[in-house]
Amino acid sequence: MPHISIKFLWIRSHIGITHNENVDSLAKDDIRSGNPHKYLPISEILRVAKQSSFDDWSLHYPKSFKNPKSSYLLIQSQLPRTPWYTHCNDLRRSFIIKLSRLCFGHDRLPQHLFRIGLTDSPYCPLHPQSHTIFTLNHLFFECPSLSQLRQLLYSNLITYQLTTPFTASDIISIQNSHIFHLISSSISRLPPEITI
Repeated sequence: MPHISIKFLWIRSHIGITHNENVDSLAKDDIRSGNPHKYLPISEILRVAKQSSFDDWSLHYPKSFKNPKSSYLLIQSQLPRTPWYTHCNDLRRSFIIKLSRLCFGHDRLPQHLFRIGLTDSPYCPLHPQSHTIFTLNHLFFECPSLSQLRQLLYSNLITYQLTTPFTASDIISIQNSHIFHLISSSISRLPPEITI
């Protein structure tokens, strides 16, 4: 048996390198033949399984949000490789959970709890006589009982040169840890009648 020396080198693909194009063509022919290689090295199984799962889920991801109240697609328009909060190492887990609930539309605000039959009223608990439905926008920008909190949040948000007017969904969709901290600070100052 002759001595064979093999060297592995990385080269750019699809730029007309003759032997690389030949290998690519052979690999495609093998796949088209219906008899691809049956064995995968153990070291590659996890990587291939993760990639295959990611590719399959990526196709279905945008269609999976049927809740019209969900803002999550504004934050993550495509399936992320890592969660939205990974770049915010200093956020508390409790806030990440609350913001995730707000983004998915599965929060503990009266409107959602009423919709799923857990409360008797969708109205703001701080002024129920007004019959104002307690939405995320009401929480951050409309509730008269939270005017000081709203002014503080708004004045801080303006320093980030956001285009106005903006909605609560606009704010939670901005991938900015400083803005997340402003939201966290506002949420921590809410009266006990309001849970998220």
